[in-house]
Amino acid sequence: MRIRQYMRAMMLLLALALTACGGGGGGGGGNDTNDPDPPAPQPPPQVENFQLTGTITASDSQAVDSDTNDPTRVVLPNDTVATAQPIGNPVTLGGYINEAGMGPAGRSRGPGDFDDYFIVELLAGQRITMLVADFEEADADLYLYDAAGTLLDFSLDTDDVETIVVPADGTYVIRAAIFFNATNYILAIGAPSAATAVPTQHDIVPFEAIVTYADTLQASSANSSRSALEQRMGLTQRAGGPGRNRRMVMARTGPATLTASARLGRMASIRSEITDPALRDRWETLQTIKTLRRDPGVRYAEPNYRVRALATPNDEAFPVQWHYPLIGLPDAWDTTTGDPNVIVAVIDTGILAGHPDLAGQLVTGFDFVSNPTSAGDGNGIDANPEDPGDSTSAGSEAYHGTHVLGTVAARGNNQIGVVGAAFTSRAMPLRALGVDGGGTTYDVEQAVRYAAGLPNDSNTVPPQAADIINLSLGGG
Repeated sequence: MRIRQYMRAMMLLLALALTACGGGGGGGGGNDTNDPDPPAPQPPPQVENFQLTGTITASDSQAVDSDTNDPTRVVLPNDTVATAQPIGNPVTLGGYINEAGMGPAGRSRGPGDFDDYFIVELLAGQRITMLVADFEEADADLYLYDAAGTLLDFSLDTDDVETIVVPADGTYVIRAAIFFNATNYILAIGAPSAATAVPTQHDIVPFEAIVTYADTLQASSANSSRSALEQRMGLTQRAGGPGRNRRMVMARTGPATLTASARLGRMASIRSEITDPALRDRWETLQTIKTLRRDPGVRYAEPNYRVRALATPNDEAFPVQWHYPLIGLPDAWDTTTGDPNVIVAVIDTGILAGHPDLAGQLVTGFDFVSNPTSAGDGNGIDANPEDPGDSTSAGSEAYHGTHVLGTVAARGNNQIGVVGAAFTSRAMPLRALGVDGGGTTYDVEQAVRYAAGLPNDSNTVPPQAADIINLSLGGG
């Protein structure tokens, strides 16, 4: 109403201004006795005031952190399991956490608001997601406890999203924890579904990291600075080198050591909350990597993820290859069956080199399984990609590499066995998965580098680099 009256008044004033300028397009300054008299000025419109009263109630599925940085709000502390803030389910909640002295001026800037705890009834398979609003300048993590305060799971990424899947129906405590700086966040809990039951945490090698140093620490002249960083963080280089990734092993530490303090900082207190040894090792490994990422001398730091061959069906009819027509391969073979000058590297469990369907199809390969126990052939890295087989498993991992390589390049028109998708191309067998079908991202990386003709832990490269690299494997 007031806007409409204001616009009406402005139109009247504009009309007065235009008429005061004189009419006509000539713009002359003389008096024209034929000009009409200007309209009399109108009084300004009266302003009408309105008053609204009532109560605004937010939806039960919307909530706000009870101890934000806003100095005008009533604060209800939620900084411990005992003072956890009750929330509904499902819910979308806005919150704020900060280190002491970090973030904008407000109630918590000085002392810090390191943690927010929330207590809630959850269902198995529900996904708890925390969106870190200021992830480019800050880092926050997500923890899940049972009602008694036992730490069950965590998500320690450094990007904008942290996610945990609820393991079973029950009462839980959710913790949003600042790792550094200050950030707003959105905590969301949605309805359970079959899709959300997929595990969100990848399997990693405990106390290992893949690290690339910044240029300032790559040169030999920086050896002392690099050694100081490695000593402070309890790191030992086991593989890799200048210009590429290094596989670093972390010394296992006690809770009160200087190395643990350097790695974990304020978060060291969480170590004592984790009763499961495997979960504790995983947590310390990831926390150490997060600390490394913040060091200016480190360009890249990642866990050494475990990977394994994806499942191969063992159904009796699977070798019939009924799937080829579904992807149009017979039609494609009318155009090409491959090219002997095209090399496809297959990084997997190795091969049975004597298989008749692979005769004449292979170029020189290599074995990059660095752990002698996992290798199953009596040594670590060597020039023989032969798959010794897995005597403990007759399932999906047994001779997985031979199956995959055969799918790529098994010999065609030889009246035996199966036929590969590109049966006139050649394949480079590279072994990076051990006898149980498992391996690590570091070993896989070395195989990829070899296939591409780049420096790697074998200290050799193939006569001709691969044109295509196939990895039929996954994490977890």
